Amino acid sequence: MINKIKFEILSKSNMTKIISGKSLILKNNTNLNKIKDKILISKSLTPMDSPYLLYSLGGIIENGSYLSHMSIFAREKKIFLIKVDNINLFKNNKKLIIDFNKKTITIDNL
Repeated sequence: MINKIKFEILSKSNMTKIISGKSLILKNNTNLNKIKDKILISKSLTPMDSPYLLYSLGGIIENGSYLSHMSIFAREKKIFLIKVDNINLFKNNKKLIIDFNKKTITIDNL
């Protein structure tokens, strides 16, 4: 089954129009070594989460705005950060395809 989720762009990397990677739900004890090449999923991000965002492909959050600290940080570092209505739709280690043109996230649950 494939789900498509709409999102709002808070920061877009200058890489490509489509980014894909495995999801990782960020928790307080998440090891930085496990973040490389993952897409972070979190309710919100604070400046204390900056190292996590730096080591990841980018992030998906539920709370935040275009002018939040982490949105500005992500734009400065050229890391994508997007906002969705409900992060509970995401699970760990699922392939995500983020299309910035269509503003959709495809979750491949296979």
